[in-house]
Amino acid sequence: MNVLLYAIIGLGSGAVYGLLAQGIVAVYRSSGVLNFAQGAIAMAAAYLFVDLRHIVPAPIAVVAVTAGAAAFGVLFHAIVMTPMRRASTLAKVAATLGLFVTLQSAVALRYGTESKMVPGFLPSSPLHLWSGAAVGLDRLILLLIAVVVTLAAWYAYRSTQFGRLTTGVWHDPDAVGALGGSPRLVAGANWAIGSGLAGLCGCLIAPLTGLQTDTLSMLVVPAVAAAIAGGFSSFPGALAAGLAIGAAESVVGNYVSTPGWSKAVPFLGIAILFVARGRSLPVRSEAQQALPAVGRAHFGRTGVAGVVLVLLLAVHLGPASWVGPITATAMAAIVALSVVLVTGYAGQLTLAPLALSGAGALLAANASHAWGWPLVPSLLAGAVLAVPVGLAVALPALRTRGANLAAITLALGVVVNDVAFNNPRWTGGFEGLTTGPLTVLGWSVDANLHPERYADLVLALLLLVGLLMVRVRRGPLGRQLLAVRGNERAAASVGISVGAAKLVAFSLAAFIAGLYGVLTGFQTGVATFTTFDAFSSILLVSTVVLAGVGYSGGAIVAGVMASGGIVSTWLGFSGIADYLPLISGLALMLTLVVQPSGIVPETLETWRHLGAAAARRLPGAEALRNAVAAVRRGAARPHPRPQTSAAPDTGEPAARPAVPGVRAAGLRVEGLSVRFGEVRAVDGLSLAVAPGEILGLIGPNGAGKTTAIDAVTGLVPAAGRVMLGGKVLSGLPPHRRAGSGLGRSFQGIELFEDLTVGENVMVGHEGRRLGGLLLDLLRPARGRLSPAGRAAVELFGLGECSGDKPGEVSFGLRRLAGIARAVSGAPSVLLLDEPAAGLGPGEVQELITLLRRLARDGNMAIILVEHHMEMVMAVCDRVHVMNLGRTLAVGTPEEIERDPAVRAAYLGDADPDAAQEETRDETRPGTVRQ
Repeated sequence: MNVLLYAIIGLGSGAVYGLLAQGIVAVYRSSGVLNFAQGAIAMAAAYLFVDLRHIVPAPIAVVAVTAGAAAFGVLFHAIVMTPMRRASTLAKVAATLGLFVTLQSAVALRYGTESKMVPGFLPSSPLHLWSGAAVGLDRLILLLIAVVVTLAAWYAYRSTQFGRLTTGVWHDPDAVGALGGSPRLVAGANWAIGSGLAGLCGCLIAPLTGLQTDTLSMLVVPAVAAAIAGGFSSFPGALAAGLAIGAAESVVGNYVSTPGWSKAVPFLGIAILFVARGRSLPVRSEAQQALPAVGRAHFGRTGVAGVVLVLLLAVHLGPASWVGPITATAMAAIVALSVVLVTGYAGQLTLAPLALSGAGALLAANASHAWGWPLVPSLLAGAVLAVPVGLAVALPALRTRGANLAAITLALGVVVNDVAFNNPRWTGGFEGLTTGPLTVLGWSVDANLHPERYADLVLALLLLVGLLMVRVRRGPLGRQLLAVRGNERAAASVGISVGAAKLVAFSLAAFIAGLYGVLTGFQTGVATFTTFDAFSSILLVSTVVLAGVGYSGGAIVAGVMASGGIVSTWLGFSGIADYLPLISGLALMLTLVVQPSGIVPETLETWRHLGAAAARRLPGAEALRNAVAAVRRGAARPHPRPQTSAAPDTGEPAARPAVPGVRAAGLRVEGLSVRFGEVRAVDGLSLAVAPGEILGLIGPNGAGKTTAIDAVTGLVPAAGRVMLGGKVLSGLPPHRRAGSGLGRSFQGIELFEDLTVGENVMVGHEGRRLGGLLLDLLRPARGRLSPAGRAAVELFGLGECSGDKPGEVSFGLRRLAGIARAVSGAPSVLLLDEPAAGLGPGEVQELITLLRRLARDGNMAIILVEHHMEMVMAVCDRVHVMNLGRTLAVGTPEEIERDPAVRAAYLGDADPDAAQEETRDETRPGTVRQ
């Protein structure tokens, strides 16, 4: 019975979690933004409520604070979120993180960070439930308030015009706007509701938890867990989950004495939900978004090496007072590079980088404290031991991404801090853990005795990590990470193991973070773990995003801006370090509105324009530019467009190199079926295509053609059997099917926008060699096209534009680049999804010639999904017609053109009665039906 009593007691806090979660749901339903500042808004409201209680009665204070929080939500939406409505999920989440940092920093500056008790204002007399068991009445009142608010929200969003508009804005804001609604007003109203609920929760929770900035701000963790349980759509579901979390916390907290385990409940809940609901790849309908710009990771005099050289000279030639700030800057830059790697390059938004650092420091410090290890073995041990923790963080990333991944990593950071870093048995309590001698090969680098030597060590490690980042960015691993970041479905289709790429990124980032953890933990000779909390992680990520999360230079700037670094020390007035988080939060929100990619890319672009303007004024500049351009054109591939002119004697296309390495194999599909809920998109499809044959797959819109290709290539789950050259591919993931010989293009092209056209083609064959990626980090970072890749570049005439980004070339060249990327892997079977869409008549004729050459000379089997019927009839050997997910007819182009059933269902000019009669005739020669 005690368990039940503790669960009932926990319903009070659970009710607040549920209400806070409903605010998250309201914002998400209207704008798709996961508001990580929800707990910070509640925290600020709690402090404001306590102040107002000294002036007005508690009920009036609650109403005033709730209304003020709602108005604040409208203001934030108008000033920050509305200008960012077309920004990426990463940028929008970062904006809420900026608000989180700003509110927490402002409140800490105004009220301090010490915990303060708050008297209750609800009746708290005990209510006796059974013999010896009683619960405070205030807990039940909180439950009643939560139920009433939930019922009101459920009714409003289900049965009113406002609720229907909110749902419409969630699914298609442009359609709502076209029908006369205002998506901005709807989103603003929902931000008011969400923030108002946060304000109400701050008033209600303060008497239960007291006032403490970190504790109240981190209420977002259980709230997000409850919102996820409600599917970001169900208000009753969010409340039920919040109540369950509160009850579980209360029970665990009363039965488990080890600190922090009660806080682990929301994390475990999030993790389980992600495993149950997550997807290894996003669905086709998830739109591609513009992501922050990515740099080239310079290493020489303009990159990391140049920065390290300048700092090294400053350490040894400048005054002694410079050494400490430079050391702090270099250490912060190291851990910031881990954020650049996993978030900037791999696109995985993690909010627990310092949890990895702390884990490495904790493990290394215990080893050093117990066995007396010196610095170098401890440094390596901490970095290596941080990798398994990084892999644990990466596991949810295999089935989720974006804001959801940020939520689970934030929860992990809170749990690790509460369970590990606040456990005195592991950390040594207030005294910390004494570390071994700070020596390198017998040479003392004690930061207290020889601070400049410790700075040298840190700068040397920054140089090595910078070299590692250059190897990653410019090598095959970097190209694959950028492909995964840009489009996971397309990355899998060229043979990249998306899960493995994420695991590698998280592992390397954890190794780098572990280095930082040991450096900062061992610096004084006594390791403490108070700087690895979740707020510090959020502040770090926010600062890196502000500086430029896609650039190594962004990590350097983030280090300069770090507390204790160059800026906070050299600005010279007392207490500047206390104001840096506030400044960073405000600057982040402003920067994201103006320049979503951060400070560094905007600065580099400005310098580039200034340099170009200056160069134009130099004597002979125009002639020099023309000479350089001529040299580059000479080094480039010679054909700007595919060469399709006929030879004068034979009428055949001019000779061009065939695609080498193609293993001739046919494709056979049997009984392929795909269901989406109750809808059967593909129903028992069977087809076959032989080497050197082009099979057209046609049908009206909605017939299931693209879904069939997705199913064959493994991008959607399907029943039935897929065989390539006798090998069964059914059940294999997409990258394994690509490695077996399936290549494809996409209806939406789906090139990797962060890579050049040439790199897109290159990654089309590099995806099959993940096992050598780590070895590539130790070798020169040169990208080379395979023989098939070179043939694809020449065949499709991409040589002259191979150094351009996809957004810098014409639509026709983008189409050809998408096909060339698939061809560069020398596939046995090439599946093309509307490759002629948007092309002009001349370009279509060129494409026909190219496809014939791939089939005839390359011995590829080709499946062509296309609405351009003249092209289909001109290039295909056979045509397979689908309608409503089923096969309607199969035959030669001539037979299909004469088929009345096909003409009625698709071509639209046959007599329907005759078509029905023909459909009933199952024995018609040359046509196969099912």
